[in-house]
Amino acid sequence: MMMRPAEHSLARWIRWISFAGMLGIMLAWGGGTEVSAQAPPAARPKPAAAAKDNTRYWTTSWDFDSVDVKRLSERLKRLGIGIPIEMEGAVSVNLNVSVPLTALTDAKKYRLEGLVRSPRLKLEQLVLEDFQTHVQIADGVMTVDQINGRLIDAAGPRGARQVNRAGAGRVTGAATLQLSPLGQIDAAITTESVAIQPLHQLILAIQARDDQQPLHGVVSGEIQFQAPLKSIREIQSWNATTQLRIDSLARGDALPLDIPSASISIADGVLMANDLQIRSSASADLSASLQGRIELNQQQRFSFAVRANDLPLDTLAQLAGANANRFAAGQVDLDATATGELAQSKWTMAGRVASPRLSIAGVQLGLIEHAFEFDQQHFKLAPIGASGNPPRDDLIVQNVQANYTLQDRRWVLSQIDAQLFGGEISGEASVALDKQDSSTLNLSWQGLSPNVNAQLFSLADVVISASSSGKIDWTLPAGDWSRLADQSGNVQVQLDSIKVGDADIGQMDLVISKSDDALKLTADGNLFGGDVKVETQSDVTADMTWQDLWQRPSQIRLSVNRIRIDRLVMVMPQQSWLVPRFRQLRGLVSADIELDGALGASQQDAPLRSTAGIQLDHLSLGTVLITHRLEIALRTRGSSVDVDKVSGIYAGGRITARGQWDVLQNDGHIDVQVASVDASPSIRLLSEQVADFVEGKLSGQFHVTGGGSIRARGAVQAHDAVVAGIPVGDANSGMIASYSLGSGQWDASFSSIHGEVARGRLRGFAKLKSSYRPNRFDLASQWSFERVNFAKFIADAGGGSFSYANGQVRGKLTLGGEAIASSDDLRGSFSTELDGSQASAIPGLSEAQRFLGAVPLAGIRIEDGQLSGTITRGRARIDEFVLSSPQLKVWADGYVQLDNLRMDVEAVISTGNFQASQVMEVYLQIASFTSLSPVALFIRINQLLSNRTIYVDVGGTLYDPKLRLRPLATLRDEVARYIVSEVLGLNCAVFGSENPFQAQN
Repeated sequence: MMMRPAEHSLARWIRWISFAGMLGIMLAWGGGTEVSAQAPPAARPKPAAAAKDNTRYWTTSWDFDSVDVKRLSERLKRLGIGIPIEMEGAVSVNLNVSVPLTALTDAKKYRLEGLVRSPRLKLEQLVLEDFQTHVQIADGVMTVDQINGRLIDAAGPRGARQVNRAGAGRVTGAATLQLSPLGQIDAAITTESVAIQPLHQLILAIQARDDQQPLHGVVSGEIQFQAPLKSIREIQSWNATTQLRIDSLARGDALPLDIPSASISIADGVLMANDLQIRSSASADLSASLQGRIELNQQQRFSFAVRANDLPLDTLAQLAGANANRFAAGQVDLDATATGELAQSKWTMAGRVASPRLSIAGVQLGLIEHAFEFDQQHFKLAPIGASGNPPRDDLIVQNVQANYTLQDRRWVLSQIDAQLFGGEISGEASVALDKQDSSTLNLSWQGLSPNVNAQLFSLADVVISASSSGKIDWTLPAGDWSRLADQSGNVQVQLDSIKVGDADIGQMDLVISKSDDALKLTADGNLFGGDVKVETQSDVTADMTWQDLWQRPSQIRLSVNRIRIDRLVMVMPQQSWLVPRFRQLRGLVSADIELDGALGASQQDAPLRSTAGIQLDHLSLGTVLITHRLEIALRTRGSSVDVDKVSGIYAGGRITARGQWDVLQNDGHIDVQVASVDASPSIRLLSEQVADFVEGKLSGQFHVTGGGSIRARGAVQAHDAVVAGIPVGDANSGMIASYSLGSGQWDASFSSIHGEVARGRLRGFAKLKSSYRPNRFDLASQWSFERVNFAKFIADAGGGSFSYANGQVRGKLTLGGEAIASSDDLRGSFSTELDGSQASAIPGLSEAQRFLGAVPLAGIRIEDGQLSGTITRGRARIDEFVLSSPQLKVWADGYVQLDNLRMDVEAVISTGNFQASQVMEVYLQIASFTSLSPVALFIRINQLLSNRTIYVDVGGTLYDPKLRLRPLATLRDEVARYIVSEVLGLNCAVFGSENPFQAQN
């Protein structure tokens, strides 16, 4: 019996030597190594001193130089010995091993001594530089001393700033382990400004865990540790002291915390924390301190005191890796003490807590200024100074108290009485401690009005509130409350005055029941001004949990009747809209939807299926009616949507559509047909600015596809169309358009426009696209037209009466602009020629008849005429307008306003016999009067030609011009010069005149 320990010790040593031998082989296999029986003299550690007991030893030297640990790890992984961390660097080992040949069974006779060193060893993001330690085994004692190295962060810039200081990252220490006979471990470690992040990442890698947010901070201090190896897992057997300092401890971008002093010790079975302090360099008012003591043996007596000021719970939640919105948020002041005996389940805790705005699990608790008492039988929370005073109106949480006792391995919670959230909670509960037993919950509540942030459910950052009343009668298994199969009961909830933000959306009654193998939920109420009804049922299996509800098949029926769209869109997150103007949607929506499958669509084997019938009534965007009624029939399977039917009235016409679309891939195809829709309201859903520039009726067929952007290709037909105030008439064109969901940019090209306008022909192309400036668009277009009846054209543009006098023009028009918001942003040019016309067809000439005497204009035909100009700043500038015939001469210049066709034009109109011989005869009569000004010359010519020339201002509109007669003496010299030379064809060189239009410009 006395030999058993020795045999066990021998077995341990044989296993250790075997492992060391295998490790030596693997190190040699690591590549880039040199293995020799003897080390260089300078690097060779001295052999362990031989004992003087005549023991014969076999001694060997193991030297491994610059072993590539990455290659070694890869080869070990091939043998099934995987190391769950990434390693890089080189390690050198020099060992002297002595095996007692005459005492193989005596573990204390084995000897080992040597050095382990590495210039740079990377473990995940932790880099160990200039590492060296001395290892010795002798007389049954393992000594690891002269530990020295630097720990730095390989990736984090915050860590890099810390380790750049002299001595930063330094780790030193030593340890001894009594191995034979098995004794205790004694270790001491000192750190100086070691980055926490790489240590944290190394631990996560070993545990095969991931952490999205880095843990920053720097730790310095000393650790001393002693414990028996036989009972090292029993903390009460430890003797340890720590003196630590932690700077800038933070996760992600949270508030950094400093722990200037952390003194923790374990001695004689007592754990003590002496004046643990928390501060923050980023918040001068933040402070916390903790002192505590707990006996780890016998009665387990404990006592502690904690005091905190402006302690941020969200920061603490982030440090613990929890979501602050789902855990706690707000600053807390705390002053509390506690004493007790854990072995006897006795304790007393009392104190005060205050917070200006506290949130627990997304529920807003508001102002907290409360005192609390907590022991093994009672809990009480009440406002400070509440005794004998009426309830405070500024507190959401008023009084909470309850009694609880331990009876037959069951906590019985009774006399629950709570006044909070403007209501009351009462009832009782029983919590079983035996896993084979069950717990019960019987509560009722009235008038509770909590505020819950929707971010708790991964939705938008908006507060949801309601006045709630109801009761719960539920039985559930002890130990694991998540198991749904063993639960049963009923929950009835009445929700009144439901609000999302400040919007009141209605009321709802809910009933949840679990019986047999099914969980059912029914809801009935009025939301967003319409009736809503929901029925769901989920089959419950033996291993099902509450969380599994989203991943297991369910049957859901949803019916909504005449929900107001304007009330619905007001509560939807702004980022969910493609464009902000969609928040102006108005109308009613009704739907019947049936869903079957797993709501958590990640399961490929059970995708969610649904059928839906949707009806939109009186849908409008602002004041513009889009549709009186639109019916939609859909089927879905996972992310795939089959559009079986879209049919109804759209923008005063008809629309039909069908196709298939994958909402996750944003890909698919839909065929759309529209017939006789009003152009402006139909386009308004796509672009409000373009809609303001078009009028008329549109029909078309489009094939819509997806991918990186939504694309449409097809043909469009226009009837009685008007673009930017210009009549286009009846036209058709091919169309290609696209819309990028990512950037919101769009473009549309009409490459081959053909049509008829005002009894003439029209051809052209146009390209529109979204502008770099919000709510604007760019335009590039070119048009040509011939044999256009300009009288009808003007009547169509302005809505005036149509003259049956014949007048035709041909010409070209270029129209475009960038960042267009109104007609003021249009730019272009136009050039036309008269294609034969009656004088009475010219706008304003009929009005001029009363100034021209007995000469009838109705019988005059004009064969020669030109009109040219530019478009800018919302006006068409007439650079040249000349009409000429043997009986009539007309000259004009000025402006026409595009948005209302109002004119500001000067015109000179002459009637008479303008035969060349007669005009030349007049010219010869006055040729000697070289001192005449151009105006005087023109007046003289007019007198000789029987005074049939008038000078007028033309106002009003194109379709209703107004003329005002002006004296010829007020005619501008350059105008008179131009009329004499260009219109009458006389030589005005005597005046030294240039082209008057050039002079004017």
